[in-house]
Amino acid sequence: MRSGDVTGKIARQEWLKPTEEGLQDIVHKAFRFRGGQQVKNFLHGTCIGHPLHAILTDIPIGTWTAAIVFDALDSLSPRRQYSLAADSAVALGLAGALDAAAAGLTNWQDIDPPARRIGLVHG
Repeated sequence: MRSGDVTGKIARQEWLKPTEEGLQDIVHKAFRFRGGQQVKNFLHGTCIGHPLHAILTDIPIGTWTAAIVFDALDSLSPRRQYSLAADSAVALGLAGALDAAAAGLTNWQDIDPPARRIGLVHG
């Protein structure tokens, strides 16, 4: 990472340290229950050998893109089906975004600063 780029500047923001450490502590505590490690492993994507966050981000991107298309079709058509399809795509995208956020937060808790600061701003 170059020291002059945006991520380098974010990584050097020491004022983010209390927030990142506090949130990291909350997330660590959230997995301290019976079965918490299994949930954490699932959200990390260990069962598929690939970070789950990277996969889940495709859901909101794809569904919200489809919602734009359905909204455009709805504006050109008197039929209600496109409006319903757009609303359904937005709802599915929101569910996918929450799942992606949960997986991303799980990955984020285990990285060290300064990358944790970059992830905090990303989130």
